[in-house]
Amino acid sequence: MFPPGNLCRATSFSPCPYEALKRQNQRNPQDFDVKGLRKEALKEGNLMKQYHKEADRVSESDPSLADQLRAKAKQHMANRDRLNNLAAQWLFKENNQNLPSGTIDLHGLYVREAERYAKSALTHAKKTGSLDQLRFIVGKGIHSQNSMPRVKPAMMHLIKKHRLAVEVDPKNAGVLLSGQKVSRLNVGKRPRVSDRNS
Repeated sequence: MFPPGNLCRATSFSPCPYEALKRQNQRNPQDFDVKGLRKEALKEGNLMKQYHKEADRVSESDPSLADQLRAKAKQHMANRDRLNNLAAQWLFKENNQNLPSGTIDLHGLYVREAERYAKSALTHAKKTGSLDQLRFIVGKGIHSQNSMPRVKPAMMHLIKKHRLAVEVDPKNAGVLLSGQKVSRLNVGKRPRVSDRNS
């Protein structure tokens, strides 16, 4: 599909033939066919599960075949991870390229991907002494299964693990405020109903 070397890396985005796609709306997951990458990754994950299941089924009767099937499952797992990483790198780079310092947009990322980028941002903020206030754009969970946020609670837990205060932005329920200047009195309070729709 897309050769990984031509696209972004976690820290830098080298010039590539997808410049027109990069200029599109950064908040739109259809850009650069991220949905297509995610769909292909899901297919690879399903194939991985099928090969594992088949390997388990034949493991006693044909151990050699079971080993071959497990090797194929491992290949599909690597393909899945590569496709998801490619989508995550592109989304993170695009969503964060024009944001002010201290704002990290985790929209469109899976929980583990969001945790990886948030940990990196927290580590960088600690090293540079810029922990006064960080803003994590996590979304409201509208696109999650059953419209239940998954990234938001995971980020709240991660930030608390780093011994920082965290609260939901009273102006936008899809943003977490974190850092040394965040009011510790409001940690854990939910935004008012009128604020959730902003």
